[in-house]
Amino acid sequence: MNPLRGEIINVTALSSKDFSQMFGLMSHYYDNLLQDTFLSDLQQKDCVLALFDRKKDIVGFSTQKLITFPLDNQEIRGIFSGDTIVDKTYWGQMELARLWLQYVLQVGNPYDYTNFYWFLISKGLKTYRMLPVHFHTYYPNHALPTPPYFKKLLDTFGTCFYPQYYDREAGVMRYHGQKDRLKAEIVEMDKRKSGEVRDFFESVNPNYKEGDDLVCVAPINPHNFKPRVRAITAQFTTC
Repeated sequence: MNPLRGEIINVTALSSKDFSQMFGLMSHYYDNLLQDTFLSDLQQKDCVLALFDRKKDIVGFSTQKLITFPLDNQEIRGIFSGDTIVDKTYWGQMELARLWLQYVLQVGNPYDYTNFYWFLISKGLKTYRMLPVHFHTYYPNHALPTPPYFKKLLDTFGTCFYPQYYDREAGVMRYHGQKDRLKAEIVEMDKRKSGEVRDFFESVNPNYKEGDDLVCVAPINPHNFKPRVRAITAQFTTC
């Protein structure tokens, strides 16, 4: 398989070709995706983690924003990951994960990872599974209930950034069909994967097929990374 090249690009530095390729890639996997909405969401982010193939075309990306908000007289800092997609040809490659971890180390290290979290909204199983793959502690979690502090953290994030959509009781963004959703064939591919994680995701976000997002969080610090992830981060810290 052809190698991918990853690059962290400021949103303001994206070209019209980049916009077009990113929207085209998203449209291939999502229905009800409006270009104006996609561009508006993108312009609210700080940067894009972009994957390029040998032809220098974008074949995967994830949008990122560094956020802060108050909670219990403390300042919470975090990375909010928005639209994320990789072309099916490259599923299973780790380049986007490596690029995300490189970005995390860059922005988290100055704060010594104090009160530093990853916020993720997930409308599909493939995205949600990034949490148990990368982290020991994350919520919502199929293996244990969400502790009160993390529930408050999730609720504060939801009400601060998506007050018109956030359902506090369910911990889900409910768009009522107003936003994009995964194409039916992608949903069916996910449904073929059995296991507790899939069953849990479907139970806490039962309307994910309609585009609802489950709000998730994980502490970002080296001790919370799984061994596989810590091995990747070691590549950056030893360079």
